Amino acid sequence: MSISTNHRASSGVGVTYTAKQKSKWRQLLEHPLANYYLIAASVALLVFLGVLMVLSSSSVFAANHTDSSYYYLWRQIMFLAIGVPAVWFLATRSEKFLRFVAWPAIILSILLLLAVWTPLGVERFDTRAWLNLGFTEIQPSELAKAALILWSA
Repeated sequence: MSISTNHRASSGVGVTYTAKQKSKWRQLLEHPLANYYLIAASVALLVFLGVLMVLSSSSVFAANHTDSSYYYLWRQIMFLAIGVPAVWFLATRSEKFLRFVAWPAIILSILLLLAVWTPLGVERFDTRAWLNLGFTEIQPSELAKAALILWSA
């Protein structure tokens, strides 16, 4: 015996679900890791869209100012390749480990913020908030935000 429910959309088209189909969806959503998979899929989608937006918004500028129109795309992918394993590593650590790492992270971020006023610091966009590391320039305030979140958690 099949129980069916008719749901009407605003367009007036009827969609019929059987009790067996409802139970299948319910089983999927009641799985212990369902929230994890939904969040992981959402994050993956946002990361993909972010990379796509970087390509879309910077390809013409990169073609005019660098050797490749994919310059910023490759930089984004490079930092993504560094960030994803770092997030995975931290997400799989114990709370005790994170507490242990929090204080050195705060101290390091404060030192990097102070290093902006040394010869390593450079002025970009009318502010002296960047560090020149030779191979790249970073904003220590971005690292300080992450360290502060880790420390306050």
